[in-house]
Amino acid sequence: MSERWKVQLLHGGLWGLFMIVFTTLFDEQPVMDQLRSPKFLIKVAIHMSVGIFLMGYIFWKGRNPENNNWPTFFEKKRKG
Repeated sequence: MSERWKVQLLHGGLWGLFMIVFTTLFDEQPVMDQLRSPKFLIKVAIHMSVGIFLMGYIFWKGRNPENNNWPTFFEKKRKG
């Protein structure tokens, strides 16, 4: 497994788990009712997918600036 995927799985997976716990604890329904509902599995799949593929990729780009070819949005454009 490449270093990129190790970073994406680690950081993205941790982000996904944090978001699952955070949204579960601060919902109005009791925790056990949330864990038993089918919506919980959908929520887990969405949070983990976004965490691994999107947030993990952002962590990877931030960790390796030599691979970072994103434009600098906040840099002032010089005239001439």
